[in-house]
Amino acid sequence: MISSLNSYDVKTFDQEADIFWSIAMNSKHGIGEYDSDIKRVYPTVIDFEKFSKKGEMEKNLMDIVDLQNRFSTKFNKTCNNYIAAKIILDVDTDHVELFYNEVLFRKIFPIGEVGTLGAGQKGVNRATKIFPVTVLNNPKGTDGTITFEIFKPKDVSQYAIC
Repeated sequence: MISSLNSYDVKTFDQEADIFWSIAMNSKHGIGEYDSDIKRVYPTVIDFEKFSKKGEMEKNLMDIVDLQNRFSTKFNKTCNNYIAAKIILDVDTDHVELFYNEVLFRKIFPIGEVGTLGAGQKGVNRATKIFPVTVLNNPKGTDGTITFEIFKPKDVSQYAIC
């Protein structure tokens, strides 16, 4: 009798990153412009005022992309151990940043800059997505870019914060 053991390592991070930015841009409470009269989101049209209300927008992002989020009394913020992101809006000379799960982002960003630290499940996956956008309510210009820097630990328990 011959027995064998097959092991498959399914890598889903690219798809998870695509789902993250898609939800962030296409949700009515996300970063895309929402027209309440016709109940439509314009994902490549960004209201600059949403980025100027950093705390409110970051809370909205945590609410719409809920990955078992929970409130951490240690950090006095909502967080999860699964995914983190920095969303950057660049218009002319303005450079504005929002964070999704900032506590985890600050912890794993340096590791994500290096990539894998060695063999096995150590390290952090990283994806960067850049989109051209039209920006409303900004006196410095209407053409800009939005950049998503998305990070996910390869081993969620290794970098657990919540």
